[in-house]
Amino acid sequence: MRNPKLLILAPLVLFLAWQLVPITTVNIAQYDEAIYLDVARSIQRTGLPIRTIDPEGRLLLDQTPLYPYALSLMTAVFGDDLRLSRLVTVAFALGTIALVFKIAERRRGPLAGLVAASLLAANPFFNLYSYFIRMEVFMCFFLVLATFFLDRYEESLRDRTLVAGSLAITTAVMLKVIAVTYWGAAVLWVAWIAKGSRVRHLLWLIAPTMVGLAIWLGGSLLVPGRFEAMAARWQGAIGLNA
Repeated sequence: MRNPKLLILAPLVLFLAWQLVPITTVNIAQYDEAIYLDVARSIQRTGLPIRTIDPEGRLLLDQTPLYPYALSLMTAVFGDDLRLSRLVTVAFALGTIALVFKIAERRRGPLAGLVAASLLAANPFFNLYSYFIRMEVFMCFFLVLATFFLDRYEESLRDRTLVAGSLAITTAVMLKVIAVTYWGAAVLWVAWIAKGSRVRHLLWLIAPTMVGLAIWLGGSLLVPGRFEAMAARWQGAIGLNA
């Protein structure tokens, strides 16, 4: 092949072929989509992520709140269009596949990039989440983007690549809090490979995410009973309430 980098087109086409199924068959908002669109409208009216499930409304703070605010901004600019909002998720999924190709291609060559990107493009769970109004694909995009920058940091130990990776991790965590697991692993990894600037580099990696989490938890504490309910939900999710 004259230009091996064009191999990226194969997994992208494969992914879009899978996406034709939900694009052509799913025309109404699903349960979680309806919740996020409702919260997005509340943000436009009040500035707060309120779910209008009852007359008083409930703050949706079980997860870090970046996605509802981003969705609110998008629908405010482009209108409350279900299909357009879904296609934005598809676009970020395509970006995630392209980043996976780039990372593997840089490390092991174009064929490795093709295999890695194709595995992601054919993953049924990734495909399922990639068409709907949910934050998981956006979180994945920023985690893979963080990996892209940290891969370069490992070679150069340059400050700017670490800062870029740190901001990508923070964005992922603020999209969905489960991304803190990646953040924790990244902190241990940087502590291991950093040399003379270990303390400074760790601060750059730790501080942005800590600030974001503090703002989210602080907002939860301001609502009576909200933090306790959120903690109970997380305990139930990992089986501690059984």
